[in-house]
Amino acid sequence: MSVRPPRLLVILLQVAALGAAGAAARSSGRGCSAPKKMIRETERFLDGLAERGLLGATVAVDYKSCGFVYEEAFGYSVPELQVRMTPDVAAPVGSNTKFFTAVALWQLHQAALVDIDAPVVKYMDPKDFGQKEQWCPRLHGAPADSACTHPTIRQLLNMGSGLVDIDNCAYEPGAWQREYCLSDSQTVNLIGDNPEAGMYGAAGPAAYFAAEGYWSIPLESAPGTAYRYVNANFQLGAYIIEKVSGLPYTQYLRTHIIEPAGLKATHIDMAYGTDGALRRFFPGIAAGYRPVIAPVSKEYVQNVSIATTRDAERLARAKPGSVADLARQPAILGFLAWAGGAGAVYATPRDIINFWHTVLFHHHKLNLTQATVREMLHSTNNASAIGGIPTSTVAYAQGIIVKPDRKYKPYGVLAVFYSGGINEITSPVMLTWLDPKSGRQEDTAAVGSIFFAEPWLQVPFNSTTCTAEDPWAKSSDQESVKLDKELCAVLGGGMRNYASNRLFDIWGLGSPVAPPA
Repeated sequence: MSVRPPRLLVILLQVAALGAAGAAARSSGRGCSAPKKMIRETERFLDGLAERGLLGATVAVDYKSCGFVYEEAFGYSVPELQVRMTPDVAAPVGSNTKFFTAVALWQLHQAALVDIDAPVVKYMDPKDFGQKEQWCPRLHGAPADSACTHPTIRQLLNMGSGLVDIDNCAYEPGAWQREYCLSDSQTVNLIGDNPEAGMYGAAGPAAYFAAEGYWSIPLESAPGTAYRYVNANFQLGAYIIEKVSGLPYTQYLRTHIIEPAGLKATHIDMAYGTDGALRRFFPGIAAGYRPVIAPVSKEYVQNVSIATTRDAERLARAKPGSVADLARQPAILGFLAWAGGAGAVYATPRDIINFWHTVLFHHHKLNLTQATVREMLHSTNNASAIGGIPTSTVAYAQGIIVKPDRKYKPYGVLAVFYSGGINEITSPVMLTWLDPKSGRQEDTAAVGSIFFAEPWLQVPFNSTTCTAEDPWAKSSDQESVKLDKELCAVLGGGMRNYASNRLFDIWGLGSPVAPPA
């Protein structure tokens, strides 16, 4: 392709379930093209992963001056059925849903229907939660007759509410919070795991909050004093949207965000979750896959009921480092609906790009001012969100992670970043301002990605030496096998980190922590 370096570049990578590469490029034919070197490196990188059976992908490139000019698909969305991946496939964006919820709450705030700094309880009706008395959260260990400790809406959005994370349960063994954590089987029981599994999603986010028991769970920290990633924060946010607007969460997003932003293939499935939406976009499949990396464990071979193959001997003989199988990972029926305001949105690469463009540069379409958007990208949570890194470097804002920098106009951030994960699907997105003096749309660049699977190695693995134990070794000197450098990086840090960081590097965006080159 001919080359003319663009001033605006947005790439959205959508990675789906495994399979050999089969790319087909498309362009808008509007006389614009992308940088040869970046395109070449992107295709070489993704082709290599797809040819190994580790992923499938689509890439879309957008320029401000000429729109979408490059789209290409790699691999298959459903390998067993030989269904190729296409740029038009809508996929769950996971926790990127949270920014949709944040935008909706700030719309209501700007319309003077919600006070973003008011206590959440101001907008809560206990009857909606099956309760007689109002919610009265107290700190863990506080006397039963002590005063209520209420988080504000802003503290929900900053992940500073003090709520316990009962979904991910990222606590040390023995921590008191573990008493309230839900296992997968408990979640299945709550949702129902049947064709009516979307009942909690259909009933609304209040049902989620009530079913998970938050009415009686103490706070782990005083609101506004700590950071803890908790999905329930955004379920409460979705509840407030419904309560104040009088519209179901899905209808509010469609009427006030999706349609005004012109998002043609974005939707929220709050009725049947995985069973409805995933089958709609991936015919014949309602669950994710994971590439099983050899050497496979003896337990996996003995339990081939979870495997694509029934040939136990072939699994045992698979070459170390190769994809031996595609394991079915049955999703909890209705889980996408259950995720609600924290993770129920589906979108295409093109729509995610358009959503960000609308919020940042055409916010009037959403009845937002530039000042409101700037406040949305500002964090008042002074607790570190990423590995002890100070909030002056990286902070959790309103459903998004930001790199603060006052020099970067008009929003005072160098970059925004987020990553969602649900039902074996992850979706990192990164947007960076390249010129601190202007902050104009043509001076931005972004990379987004959606991964439908993580390679799975069941045997002990040493990421330092890149070796894995071989349960099929015939002698003691063959007990471990060497894996190649790329596979070692994928298994050691996860496909999400490996692939998205590489793409950020190719397009000169740095990393979610380091500034762009």
